[in-house]
Amino acid sequence: MRDIERFPNREFSFFCEFQVAFELQKRGWKVYQPLIDRYIDLIAIKNGNYRTIQVKSSRIENLLTLSQDGYESYGLTMKPKDLFHDVRHFYVWVFVDKDSKFHYFVLSVKDFIDIRYYKLPPSSRRRYPSLLMRGEWRWGTDRLHPHYFIQDNRWEVEGVKLNEYENRWDKLDEIINVRSYNIECLNATEIDATWQGVDAEIIKKWQDNNKKAEKKLNLYPDVKESSSKLLLRETIEDDENYGGIIDAHLLRLNENEAKQIFQETAENWEVFLPLESTDHVLLFRPVCSQCGNYWNTSLKECFYCKTKYFRIKICDKCNRPYPENVKPTQKCDCGGNIIKKCINCGEVEKDRKRVFVPITFCWYCGTRENKFEFKRMSLNNL
Repeated sequence: MRDIERFPNREFSFFCEFQVAFELQKRGWKVYQPLIDRYIDLIAIKNGNYRTIQVKSSRIENLLTLSQDGYESYGLTMKPKDLFHDVRHFYVWVFVDKDSKFHYFVLSVKDFIDIRYYKLPPSSRRRYPSLLMRGEWRWGTDRLHPHYFIQDNRWEVEGVKLNEYENRWDKLDEIINVRSYNIECLNATEIDATWQGVDAEIIKKWQDNNKKAEKKLNLYPDVKESSSKLLLRETIEDDENYGGIIDAHLLRLNENEAKQIFQETAENWEVFLPLESTDHVLLFRPVCSQCGNYWNTSLKECFYCKTKYFRIKICDKCNRPYPENVKPTQKCDCGGNIIKKCINCGEVEKDRKRVFVPITFCWYCGTRENKFEFKRMSLNNL
């Protein structure tokens, strides 16, 4: 299929998602696609077992210099919001070679952490032991460049061999004997060892930091009210990859079905439709494993002190808070600049320094573990 090289990027990405869906169907999985394109690309079910899948795809980046390089180079980007704790979450990397052949690499969250941390070869050039501790990861610009060395039939990225993950669709069938990957995720991403814990002492520290921040914010009722309104509107739509309704689904739903389905989104359910039938939909949402509240990946916290990001900015002179949506040119009454700064520890987000990252503590109770919920909804009675 030579024309695949000419596909626009977004169409290429969708095409690869369909290819993964078809591969799953061949192996007996019932596959669901999202009604609205967000971050989970596919959900697969077999024998009552659920798997959520994010598809990352790439064509050859060095096609023009391939003969002199001696390897095929690919590129994909992983982001902090992709690092869910639920052990049923997987990534499928799809690389399309010079002959338009598809290569599939199936990884669990733990596999990905191994590749970016534990399996890395020693290097004196790295500042941190894990590549997920770098600023690029926090910025959401952690670009991986897997290489395929043609003569050796070897796939690798950053010196880590990838061949063991190629075509490992059987990983999806394996019995998973651990409850969560939250500890692995925290150990691989937190620079300060203090914040790698999940015990009551760590949650107490998180609570104290946030109480201190809220006490400061309470001194400015108008700003707090604006902050609350902005947080209520905090949705995945803020993500640059938010893609709207997949057009094909509009042809599959009647008016009553659409109304009923979208009512469920008020409870933060995301809607997935089966590829093979239209008699039901699957609802999905990430939640806190302790309190059950929705785990919104758009909510953020300070990377350094874990204080919630209340959608406010701070004066760099007098520390007065302002709503996040103030005009970029607006000055504080004291003449200071209004900047993006943590209300608690004072770390400033500027240039390439990312201070506010997706939450690692539940916004409501402070638990450091998320999980997935699923619910099937029949359309026959609508």
